[in-house]
Amino acid sequence: MKENELLAIVTAYFKEHIFLNHKNSVLKKHSKLKEYKINPILVKYLSKILENDFTPLGIAKALYYPRVLGTSINTSFGTRIQNMFVALNLAEGSLIKGMDIEFMDKVENRKKWCQLKSGPNTINSEDVKPLLRKFSTVLNLARTNSINLTNNDLILGVLYGEKSQLSQHYQKIDKLHPVVVGKDFWH
Repeated sequence: MKENELLAIVTAYFKEHIFLNHKNSVLKKHSKLKEYKINPILVKYLSKILENDFTPLGIAKALYYPRVLGTSINTSFGTRIQNMFVALNLAEGSLIKGMDIEFMDKVENRKKWCQLKSGPNTINSEDVKPLLRKFSTVLNLARTNSINLTNNDLILGVLYGEKSQLSQHYQKIDKLHPVVVGKDFWH
């Protein structure tokens, strides 16, 4: 599949399954004023920040924007992207705990097990040891079952960014298991 074809397919999937779902959800769920618990002091302040005045539009933005731009889309984004890889036959869902997808690497022609992360700064220091433990558990199970699996077969796939943008937490992981970022990951 050519790069432009893949980009068109991913874009269409993203629009239909992520963008439109999110848009419909927030419109349905957050279009009724009774759904809001309004802090009358804070809403006036936020209106002034957003519109430089206390206006109906400023109040609407102060109430609506946090719900539309809040953490719920961040939470569901990873699952939806994982589902996209499977639905578009770019990868298979992984049955191994801690791995999101499995796929044949086109460069090395080896099977890879991958945990997905969205960007180059999306993990913190508390995430490093548990992630490395998951990878070690998989390697130990492979050895026990006489499966030829190396550290390079367990990867952390970062959907966007550049290698140079990786946080120090990703860099620690990259010393033991490849962290494949942005274009390199999509390749």
